[in-house]
Amino acid sequence: GFAANEEAVTEAVGFHLEEFSTGTQTGDGAAMSQAIGAGKGKSVQQLHGITSFSGIRTGSGEDKIAMAMYIPNCIWVSVRGSRFCPEDLNYDTALASNSTFAQGEYFYAIISREMAENLEKEGASYYGIDTTVNYEPTIPLFTLDNTAWQGFIDALEDGCEKGIVFKGDTAEALAEAMGVDPANLKATIEQYNADCAAGEDQILGKDPQFLTPLGEGGYYAVKARPMSLGAIGGVLVNSNLQVIKADGTVIN
Repeated sequence: GFAANEEAVTEAVGFHLEEFSTGTQTGDGAAMSQAIGAGKGKSVQQLHGITSFSGIRTGSGEDKIAMAMYIPNCIWVSVRGSRFCPEDLNYDTALASNSTFAQGEYFYAIISREMAENLEKEGASYYGIDTTVNYEPTIPLFTLDNTAWQGFIDALEDGCEKGIVFKGDTAEALAEAMGVDPANLKATIEQYNADCAAGEDQILGKDPQFLTPLGEGGYYAVKARPMSLGAIGGVLVNSNLQVIKADGTVIN
């Protein structure tokens, strides 16, 4: 694999991709084979999970701003300001990562200021969430008891200072801060609020238990990105698993 080779990953997918590798998979085998004329094999990204732009790797510290995107009561929007998948996909790390990867280098997770305040005071249990998001069995990303998310709003505000979280008192103000189309984002939030009131996500079919209205503002939007377990690919071979050049010639 070559997940730990940022240059190779960027060349393969078009942008940097946060990864879960051990840091040793730098594509040396593929590079050595190509050095003697072997063709370049197809590469595949093992997409797995989502994270923020905080730089805190999963399992190495608490990424408080990322917690906003793991709550299925938030909404995820693309750079066009539109939802693209039911946000309870966060419980399937492969589906979540593939869906967000299809949007490009990043997307946004939006919660209301009221939601942030309730989570800071009461934790996930305030919204009746009974399943946590786990990247590994030993790494739950938040607790399910009545543990308050202490420091959550401070973390969001710090993210605003760093340019990795955005806020606005209205949908239009939030869109301007995010750099997305204000009309699209306003329509997205209005449609979502209406669906929450009706108890049915008419656009994407999210489980009704996670339909928490975002209200009229204010809002926080956490900049988020897909992740990869690793990048696979390298040596070009034929159907007999013989290493070949780009023109199909076998390398003995």
